[in-house]
Amino acid sequence: MSDLLEFTIELARTAGDILHEMYQRPREIHAKGLRDFYTDADLAAQAAIVERIRSREPQAAILAEENIQPPAGATSMWVIDPLDGTTNYSRHIPFLRLAVPLTLGGPSVLGVIYDPLQDDLFAAEEEGGIADAGEHDVGGEEEIGVESEAGAEECGSVAEQIPGEAGAGGEVLVRRVGE
Repeated sequence: MSDLLEFTIELARTAGDILHEMYQRPREIHAKGLRDFYTDADLAAQAAIVERIRSREPQAAILAEENIQPPAGATSMWVIDPLDGTTNYSRHIPFLRLAVPLTLGGPSVLGVIYDPLQDDLFAAEEEGGIADAGEHDVGGEEEIGVESEAGAEECGSVAEQIPGEAGAGGEVLVRRVGE
């Protein structure tokens, strides 16, 4: 595991600690649009991530969900979703995650997805594969292999069911990681 991936895991765990600690508190909820809002927890988790990135790399390009845009012409960029599952979080439904990928002029080269309430952490880097690094695993870090290139393509999709949000039937939404 590279130093950069270890740093990204630390970012996710730091922000996850904030989300976990704030989970049972009353929320400040702010609307961005129809069915699109954020909470004080989104902002606090994002601020912690941005602060740590800036302390390591002051000129880092950062694209964050809550109003941070990267500078023009950036060749590498941290992309932060401090709380994917704000609806669930604000209603105290324990299904959420945060995501921190890094791109280098194109697709993501590494990334971490973390569910701080379940302590499920998945980390991947371009040259190192995918690992389930949740602390609840007896063996610590468990590498997840890919049998073929076609299998790797299939691993690039994330599907999630969002009852009542996507449509009357709670359709399954699929998006390609990195798009």
